[in-house]
Amino acid sequence: MTTSEIQLRPAQAEILTYRQGRMAVSAVPGSGKTLTLSLLAATLIADAKIDAAPGQQIQIVAHMNSGADNFRRKIREHLERMKLQPAGYDIRTLHSLDLEIVRLAEGGGNRTSAAVLAVDPGARYRRSGDGCGF
Repeated sequence: MTTSEIQLRPAQAEILTYRQGRMAVSAVPGSGKTLTLSLLAATLIADAKIDAAPGQQIQIVAHMNSGADNFRRKIREHLERMKLQPAGYDIRTLHSLDLEIVRLAEGGGNRTSAAVLAVDPGARYRRSGDGCGF
């Protein structure tokens, strides 16, 4: 499935003209965000706008695992249809992105040694492992 085979609404077609910088897309459920953004990611990779060799990648953040899984599957399918390797993109949930930021802020140690912020039911925040609330 390519852009010529998909009937896109004007707002979706506009998103596919994107070529660089940051972009955020907010729309109601069922509006075609996943289809549009997965097609955009595959197109940017296919057009060599992303160079996966030095570690460049498109970062997509979804709210839930199911959304992240759906993005992974759709981008992979688009790339396979384009006869390309599934590389040059990273799909995360908000929580996995948060964890990665904390891990990197703590010096890039492995995930088991990084301090992790946890939310308790009383809406108090504490650092796991040190027992101090703040």
